[in-house]
Amino acid sequence: MKQIFTLFLLFVGITNNAQYLKVTPQGLKDTNEDKSFAVLEFPNETKEKLYAKALKYVHQTFKNPEIVIKSDLPNESLRFVSYKPNGMKVNNSGAKINVDIKYAIQLDFKDGRVRYEIVDQDFGMLTYTGNIWKSYPIWNEKNGKLRLETEKNELELHFNAEVKQFVNYMSGSNSNDNDW
Repeated sequence: MKQIFTLFLLFVGITNNAQYLKVTPQGLKDTNEDKSFAVLEFPNETKEKLYAKALKYVHQTFKNPEIVIKSDLPNESLRFVSYKPNGMKVNNSGAKINVDIKYAIQLDFKDGRVRYEIVDQDFGMLTYTGNIWKSYPIWNEKNGKLRLETEKNELELHFNAEVKQFVNYMSGSNSNDNDW
């Protein structure tokens, strides 16, 4: 099942060709690598409308929205957590180890724009940079070489698919609002 999900994410990433975030040795960055967040443009939308749509997105996406919402400042910001048990597998010398993925998404609103940032990331023993004897770093801290390219790509696909799902919902192309 995980293989099908990974192939789906790969397909979504290739067909949509939308990359908002990428994995770097310093963590998640925008595609220019200068910010830890992506600015999503929604022209002609007020921050109040963007906030209301985002809140509705959380309520429709998560089973228990009252539990996942950690901070809610109406019309200003919204923070919610996402947890994927066994969200990915890490290659440890040929053995595949399941890793849980837990993080928070911080949304800040301005007229026509949403700041989308992945914060409070917890991937268990998987780290961006580190000592290979203490964790599963994507990059080796001693020589800066990429160690876990597959895992790097899977994280990028996962986060970019999530951002794309959010953008589609906010743009109206993925919402469940039927004109009945």
